[in-house]
Amino acid sequence: MIDVVFQLLIFFLLATSFQKFEAKLDSNLPQQQQEPENKPKQIIAKITRTGLLVNDERMTKTGFINLMLELKEYDPNQYVFIDGQDDAVYSDVIEIFDELNRMDINVTVIPPYEK
Repeated sequence: MIDVVFQLLIFFLLATSFQKFEAKLDSNLPQQQQEPENKPKQIIAKITRTGLLVNDERMTKTGFINLMLELKEYDPNQYVFIDGQDDAVYSDVIEIFDELNRMDINVTVIPPYEK
């Protein structure tokens, strides 16, 4: 029984010396990034002849691209639905789709319905 006690004593003495050594090691831990307060789960961009509606708020193309760059920092798996309205210009839909693909953002396009 005394042998077991000595073995445990030696084990704990060695284990505590590792803690002193580990405390001296430099480590670069990643810092937690602050997420935006009202980060949407999904983004729906409606493209019309008169402009761009992002989650039913009017926005410019450059403002939308900047918003997507910011959201991609916090969520690399951000997903966007592009809804081309019936009166949308095809080139506007394709331009935004191409820009989001260059940024490596997951995109689903609902093309405008041609009458």
